[in-house]
Amino acid sequence: MDLHKSPPREKPELSGAHLSLISDAIDRDASPYRLLLRRSFDLARFQGCRLNETWLNPQSDVFEEADADGVTRWKIRFRIKRNRTHIAPLHPQLAPLFVRLRTEGATETYPRVLGFADLSKARRIWSDFFRRTGLRRQIPGLSFHCLRVTLVTQFARAVVPENLAMRFIGHASQTV
Repeated sequence: MDLHKSPPREKPELSGAHLSLISDAIDRDASPYRLLLRRSFDLARFQGCRLNETWLNPQSDVFEEADADGVTRWKIRFRIKRNRTHIAPLHPQLAPLFVRLRTEGATETYPRVLGFADLSKARRIWSDFFRRTGLRRQIPGLSFHCLRVTLVTQFARAVVPENLAMRFIGHASQTV
C-alpha cells in the first residue's frame, strides 16, 4: 500500500530581529501564560530544546556537576524523543534564571497556571500567542520549532564541531 505523505513544512531560521520581535511581544503579553512563554522561549532559544523538552519540572532537571576535568558546571537534563533522557551543558545565558529560582526556593521551572493541564495545551498557548500578536503574519512559517532550527544553523555557521553541537542539542543522528 503506497500512502502519500506530504513533505514536512519548512521551518525558517529566525533572524536577530525576529527573535527581538518575539521577545518583546512576550514582555508585553498580558495573559496568565507570560512567564511560561518567557521561560520556554529562553530555553529553546539558548538550549535548542523542543517545546516538549522545555517542560522542566521539577527544578532538579537543572543541576551543578563536576566534569571529567574536575570543574563544576551547570547541566540540564531533558527528555528527548522516545522518552530518553539527555544531559547537556547549560547555556551560560540560562544559569542566572536557575540560580534565581533556587534562591527563591522554587521547586518548578514553570509556575502552575490555572487551566494548564498538559503539553498539548502548551502548543495551543504558543500557537495562540503567535496568532494574536500578529507574529505569524510578520514571520512566515513561524513555529516554536524555529528556535531550535535557528540555534542549529548558528552552530553550523560558527563551525562548531558536529559532535559537540549534537551533544548540546540532543540530536541522536547526523541526518538532521
